[in-house]
Amino acid sequence: MKASVFFGGGAFIALHAGYTKGPLASVSPDRVYGVSAGSLWATVLAFLGVDKGIEILGTLKQTSDVFAQKDVIADFGDTIGRRWASIPTGFGYGPLHSLLTKYITGKPTIPVTISAVSLENGRHVHFTAWPDGTFTQDDITLGTVSTLSDFLLMVLASCSTYPLVDAVLDSKNQGWIDGGFREGGPVEAALKDGATELHLCLTGNYSEDCGFSGNANDVFSGITRAMEIMANQNVITAVNAALEEPKAVTYVYAAKGQGSSQVFNQTDIQANILIGEKTVAVPGSTFLVLD
Repeated sequence: MKASVFFGGGAFIALHAGYTKGPLASVSPDRVYGVSAGSLWATVLAFLGVDKGIEILGTLKQTSDVFAQKDVIADFGDTIGRRWASIPTGFGYGPLHSLLTKYITGKPTIPVTISAVSLENGRHVHFTAWPDGTFTQDDITLGTVSTLSDFLLMVLASCSTYPLVDAVLDSKNQGWIDGGFREGGPVEAALKDGATELHLCLTGNYSEDCGFSGNANDVFSGITRAMEIMANQNVITAVNAALEEPKAVTYVYAAKGQGSSQVFNQTDIQANILIGEKTVAVPGSTFLVLD
């Protein structure tokens, strides 16, 4: 079974579009997997295809088209009345939710698996949408996802970097956040499903230095830096799981993107699609496992 696994990376989702249009074009995966921005691309790919996905990326002119910074009134209301609100001056996920519900309809052409983390009990859950219109998950402790609307909420949650962005609330008012807090990419889920050929799509180099942003002079930079360190280690752990699996052949797609993972604009999006498109897959056998 061939599996494409898309890792997180915010605005560097455009690299995934480029990988898919370029080096992955001849792969024809049996299943796709994703976490964080990778969950969004995996879902778009499974339901809509690469060309439509690139078309949608072309509509994003600024970051507020994805995550909108909350004004004073929204901040005040969320602080006193909403579960798992973002930090003051944080972001809401309304624009991204609108995009998901506008474009993602019907059924996927191939199975797509994404992951999110519960703020209620810390559980890390993988959710799968199947071509027959059904949905499954590997943990039903907090209830089940049974509709496309439910599934899209989990995709949305996987893209929401709490506490900078509101946690996503499900139909039971339970909070869900980015699957990237637990894994860099759903490699182990793919292996458990029987993958024998893994195509790992990263949004940066396979390295302990991912070009950490921010500085030491404000709390927001500190929060961002801490999350980047955590995410970087999760990426390393996920890649290592693939490299150390003798029953699977691994290929790695890793490019350094232009711009910032936190800023959406067309200059960087189009540049990163081209960067991804020109990237050459590297056999996992040539990589050294990082500690």
